[in-house]
Amino acid sequence: MQKMLVAASSAEHRTLLYEIFASQYELLQTDNSRELCELLQQHKDELALAFISETLAERITKEDAAALLSIHIFKAVPVLLLVPEETEPIHLPKLPIPFSDVIGCPINPTVVKKRVANLVGFFSSEKTLEQLVNDQTKKILEQNRELRDQQKKINTINNDVLDTLSMVIEYRDVESGRHIHRIRKFTEVLLQTLAEKYPKYHLTPDKIELITSASSIHDIGKIAIPDSILLAPRRLTYEEFRIMKQHTVKGCEILNQLDAVERNEYFRYCYDICRYHHEKWDGMGYPDGLVGDQIPIWAQVVSLADCYDALTSERPYKSAYSHEQAVEMIRTGACGAFSEEMMDCFSAVLPKFRDLAIRYADPSHADRNVKSPPPPAAVEKPEEHKKDIYQKMDRNDLIETVEHLKQVLADTRKGDRDVLYRLSDYAFEFDIANDMLHERKNSMKEIVGYIPKNYEEAINNLADCCEEEYRTLFIKFFRLRHLYEKLSEGEERVVLECRMDCAHAHRLPVRCAAVPLLKGDSIEKVFLTITILSGDEVNHRFDTDRDIVTG
Repeated sequence: MQKMLVAASSAEHRTLLYEIFASQYELLQTDNSRELCELLQQHKDELALAFISETLAERITKEDAAALLSIHIFKAVPVLLLVPEETEPIHLPKLPIPFSDVIGCPINPTVVKKRVANLVGFFSSEKTLEQLVNDQTKKILEQNRELRDQQKKINTINNDVLDTLSMVIEYRDVESGRHIHRIRKFTEVLLQTLAEKYPKYHLTPDKIELITSASSIHDIGKIAIPDSILLAPRRLTYEEFRIMKQHTVKGCEILNQLDAVERNEYFRYCYDICRYHHEKWDGMGYPDGLVGDQIPIWAQVVSLADCYDALTSERPYKSAYSHEQAVEMIRTGACGAFSEEMMDCFSAVLPKFRDLAIRYADPSHADRNVKSPPPPAAVEKPEEHKKDIYQKMDRNDLIETVEHLKQVLADTRKGDRDVLYRLSDYAFEFDIANDMLHERKNSMKEIVGYIPKNYEEAINNLADCCEEEYRTLFIKFFRLRHLYEKLSEGEERVVLECRMDCAHAHRLPVRCAAVPLLKGDSIEKVFLTITILSGDEVNHRFDTDRDIVTG
């Protein structure tokens, strides 16, 4: 049986309340304020309710009140204040303890029973709800702990899989193990400086650690490049360089084929770095010709780190430039454009870059410029251990390992098309020779309201769906004559970002890309994709009023 406390100086009130509630509760009674406080503390977990007269409440000392408040008893036990007559709470004198309701005298048994039932029921529900919340909170905290543990395991798998790919590249003499380590070090130093100088990028220590780790797989796509091109001891021809440039897209395809790697924040950094580390601030990079802030900041950082390392390292077709020469070439734009922010950070870390380049130099030119001791074995140990695995494999096993990784890219043309389709929201294949449209992913009807019969009709209708300032530019970009011009210039695709109205939404920021395929001297097919941009992908220029043609 639950307990009820009746604390009143009037014996008549105590007797009446006893008669009303004795059958429902075990009653505790007192006419002393000190004993009242002791009973509240002793029975706080068993009390359903407390009646306290105004006179006794006024006698409670500040010390006793503070002790009661410190154990939060009034959140668990409702207090009915007994007053001489019905009084509004705002007219009562200030009391040292809180109360839940007021009962005026003389006491009406019917009224007081209803008040007690309501208060006890309400506080009981509050306790039940609080307990449910506490239980659920414990479960959520436990689940979060399990998720964190699982994420650590997943990240370990991610690192192992991607590091294995990186080591295979190294073993093929594409990059040295120290190149991978230098890129990580350069990336880490640049990110730390960027985080300090430009807080807007929200580069927390955890993000810096993830991005630094992801930087090591920037060139995994080179697995899919033929050895005759990859290991050529000379500068590449135009056609060879065109094939070499595909390593950015090939790397992303490899990542998408790795079922063991979870699609999380770390995967996003790996993917972006792999695809965009050759993009340039002025749009003159590859594979997508991104401009300015369209390039993820982590890809910009790795791009600068890779550029500096390429200049200061020996290659089969060139000697290493000195630190000073490399800095001058980067500053003058000889290696492509970087943002002012990146150049600001680069200038700030030049002494560190020089030290790292010397400390982790390849053995072939470790003594160039300045002598330095070899790097500590502890730093190189993880990479060297993995490299040893491949060095101990016999030729057939190594070939089998490499060929297994290359298999995902066996059909280059089909692979490129599949990547386009997978990364886009809408994909269409236009048979130019037969004047036909094949819908490969979602329907053109969702955008223009019906299905056009051929490429020209589709382009005109899609242009009509663009905002007015983009319509003329859209037709200019995607007409066949322009595609022929781009092919003659060595460009494999045409990309335009704009805003477009669709059947279900208006002014959507989208990226449209057309990839023409030649048969002889004529375009046989055009693959057209439309990707809806969101979040960080949306270029800030969509929020301005400037004209995209004139700037």
